[in-house]
Amino acid sequence: EGIKKGYIYDIFNEPNEIAKDYVVTMINCVSKIPEGDRYKNGSKVNKEYYDKLIDNMNLKEIKDKISIEYGLVVKRGSIRTFPTSDRVIKGEKEYDLDRFMESAIYAAEPCIIYAFSKDGKWCFCKTYNYSGWIKKENIALGSKKEIEEYCKCKDFIVVTGKKINLVYNPFIEALRNLD
Repeated sequence: EGIKKGYIYDIFNEPNEIAKDYVVTMINCVSKIPEGDRYKNGSKVNKEYYDKLIDNMNLKEIKDKISIEYGLVVKRGSIRTFPTSDRVIKGEKEYDLDRFMESAIYAAEPCIIYAFSKDGKWCFCKTYNYSGWIKKENIALGSKKEIEEYCKCKDFIVVTGKKINLVYNPFIEALRNLD
């Protein structure tokens, strides 16, 4: 298991192989069905909804020994309780707090990938300070060595704003107003 110092977890000290039980326990610690009622689009969430989320977590397909993968976040996103973008709230008329959003994750943050959702759109990841489901499209995969070298690079730029406005390029949509 990686080294944890206070609230900071050194993902680069994680063993290359992890037992299924460890990963399933980690996922189940994050992806808990809440005890109280939750609402989505004004309607109460039912058991069938949670059953679909649990099925999409794909726990049955996790192998007995998992070779962990490393990734680097390339687009800001959220770390989620379940592999879904659905906004689920506590009260029928509450709109402020998405109860499935655990934390945010920012570009250039490294992560360990333990599992993939059944639909292939989500990864269960651990970062230096949080674990949860992250959209696969927001992560670039790489070898442990590549990701670690990138993170320990001495030459880097610090962005102090929340958005980078690039010069408009009508031919490359992906390079416009990155978050």
